[in-house]
Amino acid sequence: MDNLETKWELVDACVFKNGWRALRVGELPATHDLFIAKDGAGFKHLIILTPNISSIKPWKTKGLEIAVGEFGVGDSPVSTGIRLSCTDSDFDRSFSALVEGVVRVARISADAATAAMEVAQDWRLFWSSQQAVLSAEQELGLFGEVWTLNQYMDIEIEDSILNWNGPFGARHDFQFQKGSIEVKTTSKSGSAPIVRVANLEQLSDAVVGSLSLFVIQVSEDALSANGLVPEVRKVLEKIGQKPALKAKLLERLLKVGYSPLLDDQLKRRFRILSERLYDVTIGFPRITSATFQPGGLPAGTGNVSYTLDTAVLDQWLVASDRKTISARIAHCR
Repeated sequence: MDNLETKWELVDACVFKNGWRALRVGELPATHDLFIAKDGAGFKHLIILTPNISSIKPWKTKGLEIAVGEFGVGDSPVSTGIRLSCTDSDFDRSFSALVEGVVRVARISADAATAAMEVAQDWRLFWSSQQAVLSAEQELGLFGEVWTLNQYMDIEIEDSILNWNGPFGARHDFQFQKGSIEVKTTSKSGSAPIVRVANLEQLSDAVVGSLSLFVIQVSEDALSANGLVPEVRKVLEKIGQKPALKAKLLERLLKVGYSPLLDDQLKRRFRILSERLYDVTIGFPRITSATFQPGGLPAGTGNVSYTLDTAVLDQWLVASDRKTISARIAHCR
């Protein structure tokens, strides 16, 4: 459903019939009858004509309503179906993004009604928790964590998601039984980039096992396919029909400020320049709470962050190629 806003403009030119101006969504299986529509007041709707409504439970939240009934849209006869409605124009952009999500899933689903309700349910949590768009730094950091999850932990994706604890404020991003991994993503140039360590805990020893520092260096590249939104979608595809696991992933994304309602604003794309995995062991240059023992931080000080120059980390480097990185990360489980 490319150029969705243009499609909504085309709806305005459609004939007003049975209370709707409606336009059929194209490029879908022949069995799927989806229409984007506007009512007499100009509010946006997505209508799915389907007999499969017996299991649909209507619900509504601020700006969004799900209903079932009989609808006459376009040239189709009056039929049973599902109506997803934007009831507040302040949510128009979010509703357009929701419709895009439904259409994207419907293209590969045997049942359009099931596709619509799965997407709507996934988004219900985000919809009721309207988010400010991520900062450039937050987007880059989250991209790195989801990239790591998708590229290096997909074989045991369920275990990886459940051990992705960084969004909950854990000491390290990923915490497994044999070790933890802290991910740092930077767009700094140079053969050995400088990364920022946000607090004294990020490079503190793992609670269990070893600690690895995974540094991803990127550059912005509009032609690249790598970005936060594509990586999130890839992970969701790998999860497939596991609603409980999908809920766990979405919970973590929400915690760090990501919402699919803002996908159209997260358009930055990244080219991977290098990936380096380091063992954080004895002698590794870091500042932690232990640095200030036994007395602790000086009175009146706090919120300590610092930079780390990877040029001095060669002796702790254990992998810089994807095969070895994958093997080392798997060893942390």
